[in-house]
Amino acid sequence: MFTIIILNPGILNTSFVFSRNSLILKGETLIDNKMNLQYLTDKKGHKSAVQVPLKDWEQIQNDLNELKRLRNKKLFLVELAEAVEEMNRIKEGKIEARTVEDFLNEL
Repeated sequence: MFTIIILNPGILNTSFVFSRNSLILKGETLIDNKMNLQYLTDKKGHKSAVQVPLKDWEQIQNDLNELKRLRNKKLFLVELAEAVEEMNRIKEGKIEARTVEDFLNEL
């Protein structure tokens, strides 16, 4: 196993770990199939890079975009839950409501 760093601003700086048949991103398997990977080696035979077929690369990019979308959705839902909790605490008199000006200054 070795690590490849993809520096692509459209995807973010992302670290991928390739095992024989899987692509793993931070512990999550994105692709688990037989990819036709080609390895580049140095003069001593040590692997230094990998080539991924274009079709597989496009699928990886689609999976990463979906992962990013889901992370954004999760963040939104967490923040929404926090806002609801804050409103409940205001209704219960546990905290004081903020003015619109204070709220906008937080943004």
